[in-house]
Amino acid sequence: MGVRLNKNVETYLPDASNFDLAGSKEIDFSFWAKKLDKGEDLKGTFIVIPSQGVVMPLLNLSADDNIFKEYMDGKDKKLNDKMGNGALLIPVFGEKPFGKNGNKLIGGHSSYFKSRNGKYKTHFQKIIGLKGNDLIYVYKYDEKAKIYDLYKYKVNSSYNLNSNRIELVNDERKDIITLFTCTPIGGVSGRWIVEAERI
Repeated sequence: MGVRLNKNVETYLPDASNFDLAGSKEIDFSFWAKKLDKGEDLKGTFIVIPSQGVVMPLLNLSADDNIFKEYMDGKDKKLNDKMGNGALLIPVFGEKPFGKNGNKLIGGHSSYFKSRNGKYKTHFQKIIGLKGNDLIYVYKYDEKAKIYDLYKYKVNSSYNLNSNRIELVNDERKDIITLFTCTPIGGVSGRWIVEAERI
C-alpha cells in the first residue's frame, strides 16, 4: 500500500552537502557551525546529531509565550511556523534547563508546507535514522564566558508511534530529552520518538 503525498508539502531534505559531516566524533561547535546558514546568529542554542550530520538552531519556547499557550489549547499553526526556523524546545514539563533533571521535549519538522518560510522544514526526518547509543549534542552559548556549554545525550530508544498523541514521562531523577517529528514523512498521523539520557 502506497502513501499519497500532498504536492504542497516539502518532503525532500536539502542537498546532501548539508549533512556531509555525518559520522564525525568532533565536539568543537565551530566544526559543526560551518553547516549553519551564513546569517544564523551563533549566540544561541543548537542541536547536533553527529551520526546524521544534522546541525540546527534549538529555539526556546517560554511557558508564558502565547504560541505555547495556543499549542496547549490545540492550535498549533504558529508553533509549526516557528519550528520551520529550527528545532523547538517545548516546555510541557516546565522550563527545565539543560544539565538539570527532567524531560525536555524537542520537536522538529520532517516535512512542512512549501508556501511557508523556514530553513529547517525537513531536517528532523533524520531522527528516524537514530539508533540506541547514538549521541545528540546540545550547545548553549554562555554570553558571560563567551563559550558554548556542551550537553551530551545518548539515545536509549528510537521508535514510531502510530498516533499523533505523545504520552510522555517526566522522570525528575534523570536529565533526559525526547525528540519527536511527524510520520509518515509528508503526513501527520504518527510521531517518531527518540528518547535520550545525558551522559
